[in-house]
Amino acid sequence: MVAVIREMCIFMIVAQAILFFVPGNVYVKYVRVLVGIMMIMGITGPLFGLFMNEEKKQDIRRRVEALEESIHAKEGSFTVPDNRQEVYGAVEGELKERLSACGGDYRVLNAEIAEDKVIVTVEEAAGRDSENSGQVSVQEIRVQPVSVSKEEDAGVTPDGGGKGRELRELYGSRIGVDAENIEVVFQ
Repeated sequence: MVAVIREMCIFMIVAQAILFFVPGNVYVKYVRVLVGIMMIMGITGPLFGLFMNEEKKQDIRRRVEALEESIHAKEGSFTVPDNRQEVYGAVEGELKERLSACGGDYRVLNAEIAEDKVIVTVEEAAGRDSENSGQVSVQEIRVQPVSVSKEEDAGVTPDGGGKGRELRELYGSRIGVDAENIEVVFQ
């Protein structure tokens, strides 16, 4: 019993030292609760030993050992299935639906999630105006001299401008992603 009292005194000294080094007054009450719980456990542990006979102690030890053995036996049988592909597929499908709802002159063919980007594959939408099909409309045509590079022909200028930039900003605002993290691929 003297050893238990000595251990509790040492524990209280260490607990007071820990309380001294706790940053801020906000955490002091939580540390005190933890110290109180540990003191209660430290006092009640030896008291249970006084009131239990040796037969009950042996029974408790056997049950603890049986539980530990059953846990070790079943350790390898618990596996979590890897559903990442299904989850990515569902998220990519949802992205495709949301981006398709944006409308515009391009149709979304595919949406993929890469390491740090969303890759959206689009093609020019043909026959979007079903209400005007069969009718001929005349629009004003202006011809200006323009130099076109290969990227500009696809609607993207080397600096990320043009249709590619517009689509990235439109898609980014639709799905809540920065435009810099979206890559638009034209087909």
